[in-house]
Amino acid sequence: MKHRLFALCLLCLLAIGLTEGCTTRVDSDYYQYLENNHSQVVYPHIAAVFGYGFSPKVYQEEDRIYSFMGGIFNLWDINMYTILSETFKSEDFQNIFIKLHRNDFERNKIMIDDVAYEFKNCRAYINMRIETILNGKTKIVKEYHAEGRPQRGKMYWGKTFAMKNAIQQSTKTALDSLFLQYFTDLSAWWRKRPAQGK
Repeated sequence: MKHRLFALCLLCLLAIGLTEGCTTRVDSDYYQYLENNHSQVVYPHIAAVFGYGFSPKVYQEEDRIYSFMGGIFNLWDINMYTILSETFKSEDFQNIFIKLHRNDFERNKIMIDDVAYEFKNCRAYINMRIETILNGKTKIVKEYHAEGRPQRGKMYWGKTFAMKNAIQQSTKTALDSLFLQYFTDLSAWWRKRPAQGK
């Protein structure tokens, strides 16, 4: 009976802690993180104007991260639409193209069709389906996967204060890896597009 009562009290304390603990938005200043950590990846240059957009599913990809290393009563929320939107507006992405802008009517377009995000084992895991349209007619759909750099040391030693930065860093390195794959493919597709459409 005592064991059952103790377990019940422990569960109540945990529930209270989870509801009343500190919640931090990882994406709130991600644009600043990108400004402070640009030019870490060399992307291929694509001499073209491209539009980009996001499917409605991407707006809904909101994740809540729990971590015993970062404090069991603390939560970290991340919205992948905000993360991706800031990524596409970043200096690194803008420098790939002659022009890259949010436009649903561009003949050359990158559409983020679906994204799945998970943070576990001290690193970010991202799956993404990207739809590419070239010259208003050629449509290519491909899925990509990447893992971010593990942040175990930062999470262990920094605890709550370093957790947000750890999530941002691992998320960025996962996106760096994923988009390097994608833009390498896009560069090849662009070079091989039909001659009459060039």
